[in-house]
Amino acid sequence: MKKSLEKPPAVSRREQNKAETRRRILAAAARLMAARGMEDVTVEAIAAAAEISRTTFFNYFPSKGAVIAAFVDKSDRDFTVTIEQERRTAAPTAEQLERLFVQTSARLQSAAAFHKMILGEAERGYSAMRQGGQRFSRMIKVLRELLADGVARGEVRTDYPLDLIAEIVGGTYVALLHNWRINKNYPLEARMKASAHFLADAIAPLQARKIAMRGRAETRRSAAASEDAEVCTVLDQHDQALIPLVPLEAVKSGAAAQRRSGRNE
Repeated sequence: MKKSLEKPPAVSRREQNKAETRRRILAAAARLMAARGMEDVTVEAIAAAAEISRTTFFNYFPSKGAVIAAFVDKSDRDFTVTIEQERRTAAPTAEQLERLFVQTSARLQSAAAFHKMILGEAERGYSAMRQGGQRFSRMIKVLRELLADGVARGEVRTDYPLDLIAEIVGGTYVALLHNWRINKNYPLEARMKASAHFLADAIAPLQARKIAMRGRAETRRSAAASEDAEVCTVLDQHDQALIPLVPLEAVKSGAAAQRRSGRNE
């Protein structure tokens, strides 16, 4: 307890100035790269935009590539920080996943051209076996910690290994960002939100999924009775997304039961 009350050491004016200069370099590089593209931005242009000399630039970064690597590293750290913030909320796992996915969408689309370039660089990093493996492992590690909290609260299924569930969630997240990067009109926000809902259903314990399905069935009946076509459409889309989770034999059995019921009426 005593240690938690200790004040962090004061940051010297020199360190503050160094941090501010580094921030200006990165901000200038981001502006220029968003406007011109990575290839057409030089070290000299970044230094001029940051109002520093070329020599000062090299005191902070050995190359333009190092600046780009810093952006990729920040993107990775932003993901980790978001997960840590969500864990502190102790909100239901479904809400945490939705916020993670939707907030990422909003952040990326706020400067789409720049972030698409950084995602491209990040993907090239994933293709480098050692670096990419380490980065993806770190991503899965923090996701696993969030999901482990959900297991402790009874919100995440335990019939599959937690590492596998974390890989599925992380792989979905990465795939959606890739699709957005390469497709001009990709509806990232809608896909992120729908995918978060799908994953929340897929990783929930069986009993929780049954309760959710009963709740949707009741909502559907109410919507049909009030002729609320919009709600019915949303539910239809949701159920269609869940079809792959239902074993084929269960689908056939359900269809046969429906046919028998129809003959008996």
